[in-house]
Amino acid sequence: MDSKLLHSGCPGADFCCCHGNKTFLREDPDRQGAPVFARAREGDSGGIRQAGLNIAQMAGRVCFSSCRFAILMVGTDQEETGGRHLMTDPAARASSGGPMLSVVIPVYNAEKFLVRCLNSVTGSTFTDFEVICVDDGSQDNSLQILRDFAEKDPRFRILTQDHRFAGTARNAGIGAASGKYIHFLDADDEIEPYSYEKWLESMESAGGDVCECLYSNIDSETGRLIDEPKYEPYEEGIPISLLSGEKTAISLLRGHVVPWNKLYLKSFLTDNGILFDDLICAEDRAFYFEVILKARKIIRIPLRLVKHRVGNHTYLDGSDIRFRHFDVEFRSFERIWSLAESSPDFVRRQVLDCCIGDSFYYYYRSIGTEYDQPIRRMLMAYWPPYLPLLGNMVYRSWWYLLYRIIAVAEKHRSYGEFLLFVFSRLYRMKKLRFIAKVFSGILAGLHELTSVFNQGQQ
Repeated sequence: MDSKLLHSGCPGADFCCCHGNKTFLREDPDRQGAPVFARAREGDSGGIRQAGLNIAQMAGRVCFSSCRFAILMVGTDQEETGGRHLMTDPAARASSGGPMLSVVIPVYNAEKFLVRCLNSVTGSTFTDFEVICVDDGSQDNSLQILRDFAEKDPRFRILTQDHRFAGTARNAGIGAASGKYIHFLDADDEIEPYSYEKWLESMESAGGDVCECLYSNIDSETGRLIDEPKYEPYEEGIPISLLSGEKTAISLLRGHVVPWNKLYLKSFLTDNGILFDDLICAEDRAFYFEVILKARKIIRIPLRLVKHRVGNHTYLDGSDIRFRHFDVEFRSFERIWSLAESSPDFVRRQVLDCCIGDSFYYYYRSIGTEYDQPIRRMLMAYWPPYLPLLGNMVYRSWWYLLYRIIAVAEKHRSYGEFLLFVFSRLYRMKKLRFIAKVFSGILAGLHELTSVFNQGQQ
């Protein structure tokens, strides 16, 4: 059989592994022009698979190319190839036999847990997927681990970039994905063996834009289960959206602001131009709210499909990075606020309350550190003009008490610092959080009344 690939980008090569849907591409630039053995995708017909093996065996030099188009000509055997072009556009590939699922994994200095993460994917009971690993300029052994997996499993594709953070890495994965659905998995997290099977069953049966699952938080150091977050309220398996009523809308807007416990219909993301921010951290917040604001069918299932590792400060955006670059909270909020501009008032209030609460949560975590006072000053300079927009809702917000204590600390340092100390120590113990709120609230209230009384006396 006279086999030849015509491609202007790799002269001298007998065969080029391009983005076609019948061969595999491992997009690691260090492998450009490397002699390798190519196989046809699992699930193709036997004739196509044998054709791929024949090509690889006959080729003296196989080129790995990032070309966007190629034409495969296999003699006159039209039954095996159908005389078709190998469509390399991701959308065309998905509609013409691409994988059902694209798993996008941003990787940065993740060698400690990366093997466990990738093994959890390859151990899935669902097998019709591709894994797009985007190395974000790792300085450890992460890239070599990815190459080792790609050598063994042709479903893996490797993209590399300079260190431009997780949002940019995920966006590159969206652009390269050819599956009908996309899952964003962090490189230190894991999935259950049945996760993709259950997720896809729900999405296919309901025709959803997004399917959200539950997850378990795992301690990075001990591997022990920390907690299992829940939804309040929980709408099981029924398509919902912001149009499903105020109670449901509030549940969605106050949900889990992360990308990795959701499966996305790729066309929903691309048709709406939904991408991650290129921030050093908090890059997924605007993505989350844009998804919630634009999705018409969101599915929630009561299964814990992801094991999320907590406390791994060496990966992507550890807490120290969040403190050092706290301004990203405000940059992220400004894009979120513009997305919610045309939403109903109750939606805008919920979005605003959630964003303010997130920034105060990270301040709470910084209390007692070197970042405490700088973050405090940023909060008090940025948020006051927005508080009137919340109306009476502000008094029901957990963060408002902390805001009041900070205001006291700004005027009366020693007393305010004492309140912050009491609040932070009690609040860290879940069983004492209510006491922390009540006790700190009473002290702050007494101080405010005293200040008003003193001003009246003057």
